[in-house]
Amino acid sequence: MNLLILIIYSKNEIYDQMLQLQRSYLHNFKNVCSYFIDLRENQTNLVEIEKDMIYVKGKNSYLNITYKTIEALSHVLHLPFDYVIRSNISTIINIPQLYHYCLQLPKKNVYTGGNLILLNHIDIPSGIKDKSLWGMKYIQGTSIIMSKDIAKLMNTNKSSIRYDIIDDVAIGLFIKTFTNIVPIKTASFFQIHPINRSIPTNYIFYRNKSNWREQDIVNMKKIIYLLKSTKKIL
Repeated sequence: MNLLILIIYSKNEIYDQMLQLQRSYLHNFKNVCSYFIDLRENQTNLVEIEKDMIYVKGKNSYLNITYKTIEALSHVLHLPFDYVIRSNISTIINIPQLYHYCLQLPKKNVYTGGNLILLNHIDIPSGIKDKSLWGMKYIQGTSIIMSKDIAKLMNTNKSSIRYDIIDDVAIGLFIKTFTNIVPIKTASFFQIHPINRSIPTNYIFYRNKSNWREQDIVNMKKIIYLLKSTKKIL
């Protein structure tokens, strides 16, 4: 079994530190291919791949995360993978736990992850301007797991994806419209808080988001150290 991990990233001082931390961990596993996705205005081609970076031509913005996810995904579908995991730069993924979890999944029609959200609020920056999508369930963008057939389906119908709403909602809406899949939370998810005195090592996704991003970096270092210390292998 092969996994493809796509990590949302945009260049700034904090995220650059997170990028180096992610690289120190993610590239240590066989059968797991990881890329970081960014938008770059001044490039010739629509998509340019440089080592572990996928650059999509365009300007970084909150709502453009949907666009850069779909375009990046469309250019790596030729790779050998069974599941694609879409996450973000500040979420640490426990790769051995993820791998063994995915071994239990069906090969097709998979759309799941670590955090299930019920849309029930207005969020103007995310493109949720009215109640038309309220009641929809979707997987949070920090921890989306999809089988390859779903990734291909999204690519085939990418003109039908809503690019005016935030990425995880857009993906959830696509799944609701084009499949019979009912999203459920099945993967384990741990939210890091400043008050966490200990961090368990048996979760898959570790989300780091606080009002002090420097503390998030400290927590990410701690999580990676703990995961490396467990010495679990694929």
